[in-house]
Amino acid sequence: MGGGSATGFSKAVALEMATPQLCVPTTYAGSEMTPIWGMTEGGEKRTGRNIRALPATVIYDPELTIGLPVEIADRVP
Repeated sequence: MGGGSATGFSKAVALEMATPQLCVPTTYAGSEMTPIWGMTEGGEKRTGRNIRALPATVIYDPELTIGLPVEIADRVP
């Protein structure tokens, strides 16, 4: 549960340990719906795609995003 950093951390754990994820995003990043992962080791960032990084379940709860500023909530990437 959390924003992009929490989702990214969850993906890294799922990738390394082959465990399913349940994501409850509190921001609108969109990463929770992709198999794309990113990890930084020794100051070097690596990215890739792996089905293990794709969350098994994503729950969007409007109550968790109610305080998100309109400028951010209305932004389309």
